[in-house]
Amino acid sequence: MSVRLRTTCSIALCAMLSSTALLLFAGIAAACSGPGGGGCTTPTASTGSATAITTNSATLNGSVNAQGCITYYLFEWGTSSSGPFPDSIEGSAGKETFPKAVSTNLTGLLQPGTQYYFRLSAINSEGKEATGSAVPFKTTAACPKPIVTTNAAASITDASASLSGSVNANGCQTTTKIEWGLSSSPNTYPNSVSGPSGTGMLSPASTVSGLQPNTGYHYRVSANNPSTGTTPGADKVFTTAKTRYVALGDSYSSGVGTGSYFEPTCKRSSYAYPELMRSSHPNWTVVNATCENSWASNVINAASTPGILTPDTKWVTYTVGGNDALFVETMIYCAGPELLCLAQLNTSQDIILYKLPDLLDQVNNAIKAKAPNAKVIVLDYPRLFNRVDCTGLYSLNEQNNLNAAADMMKTTISSATARAGSNFIFRDVIPGFLGHAVCDGGSGSSTEWINGPNLSKESFHPKIAGQQVYYNLVKGITG
Repeated sequence: MSVRLRTTCSIALCAMLSSTALLLFAGIAAACSGPGGGGCTTPTASTGSATAITTNSATLNGSVNAQGCITYYLFEWGTSSSGPFPDSIEGSAGKETFPKAVSTNLTGLLQPGTQYYFRLSAINSEGKEATGSAVPFKTTAACPKPIVTTNAAASITDASASLSGSVNANGCQTTTKIEWGLSSSPNTYPNSVSGPSGTGMLSPASTVSGLQPNTGYHYRVSANNPSTGTTPGADKVFTTAKTRYVALGDSYSSGVGTGSYFEPTCKRSSYAYPELMRSSHPNWTVVNATCENSWASNVINAASTPGILTPDTKWVTYTVGGNDALFVETMIYCAGPELLCLAQLNTSQDIILYKLPDLLDQVNNAIKAKAPNAKVIVLDYPRLFNRVDCTGLYSLNEQNNLNAAADMMKTTISSATARAGSNFIFRDVIPGFLGHAVCDGGSGSSTEWINGPNLSKESFHPKIAGQQVYYNLVKGITG
C-alpha cells in the first residue's frame, strides 16, 4: 500500500470515528487530533539531482521539510517528464522543521542508455502533499565486453617474471588486473595485482616476485566493466628458471686436497663445496668454473667468459688471492732456512697490502659486469698452523708468521668485499678451522682438516672435512 493510500485511509478512519459518540478510547481520539491529526502545515519537497549513474542504477536525491508533522517522502520515476511515474520508493522524513536531505538507491532497477525523469513528493499524516519538479537523468549506455589479451611471460628468473597484457575498454570505464597461481592448481588465481583503468587502450603489466624456482605457474589478464562484469583473457603458463649458482676461484674452491677429481685438468673435486652445493640443490643450475692454480687474472677471465656469468645468476662464490700473494713459493721457502722464509714472507705481505686490493677490485667488477643481480659470497683462507709441528719443517716462529699472513689476507679480502657493495658478502673460514690445522691430532688424523706437506699439490689444502667448513658457510647464506 502506497504512502498516499495509507494516509487517505487514516484520514477517513479519523473522520468516521469523530462522527459517532462511540469513541470508547481517548487514545484513538488523541491520534486524530493535534499535529498529524489537524492543523499541520503542508510540507515542502525539493527534487535534487541523480548521482552515481551507471548502466542500470542511480542514486536519487532531494530534501524535505516536514514542518513539524509526521511526514513521508516518495521518490517516483518514469520515462516521461510529465508522467506517469510508475515506479516509486518511499521512506520516512520524520517531523523536523528544517529541510532534511533524503535519497534512495535504484540499484539494478534501470535500463541502460535510457532517459528517465524523477520527482520527490512529501506527504504528511493529514494527507497534505507537496511535489517537487521532475528532474531528468540518463543511464549510461550498455558497455560491450572489453577485448582482453594476455601476453607471454617475459624476463623469467628463478624467483620473478614480468607479466603483461592489453585491454581495449571499448569506450567504457574498465578496471584491469593480473592474476596468477601455481600450474598445479590451474583453475585458481590466489594472487593478483591491480592494473590501470580507463575507457581506451590499457596495458596492465607487473613484475611479480617471490616465486619458487623451477616451478610452473599460470596467469591471465582480466578486465571488468559495469555492464558485462569480468572478462578474462587467455590463460598463459610459464616455468621459473632454476636457481643459477656459479663457483669461481682457485684450488681452495676446486677441491684440491680431497683426492677425488672428476675433472683432472682443473682438479675439480666432488667433495669441494661447489659440488656439495650441487648435491644439496638438485633443482639448481650449478656452473663450476673453479680451477687450481687460478690467479686473480684467471678468475677475471672466467667471469668474463660468455655463458658462465649471466644476468639471471643468483649466487656466486669464489676464493682467490693465495697464488697472487705467492703462498706456494712462501711455503717452499719456509720449509728451508728461517731467514729465507721471513724474506719471502715480507714479499708476500707487500703483495697482500699493496697489490692484491686492486686485483680483488678487478675481480669484483668483472663479476658485477656480467651478473649485476647476483649475491657474491667471498671466502678467505684458513690459518695453516696451530703451534703444533709434526713435520720438522716449520718452526713455531715461522708458523706464527704464516698465520699472521693468513690474517692479513683476511683483512684485505674482507675490505675488498665491503668496497664491492651490498651484494657482496664476506665469510671468514678461520674460526671453522680452529683446532683442525696441520698436525692437530697428529699428521693424517681425523682432527687434522688441512693436508700437511707432501710431494703432491695437495699440501696445505683442505681435506674433505675442511671443504665442509666452506660448504657450511655458503649454505648458511643461500639456504
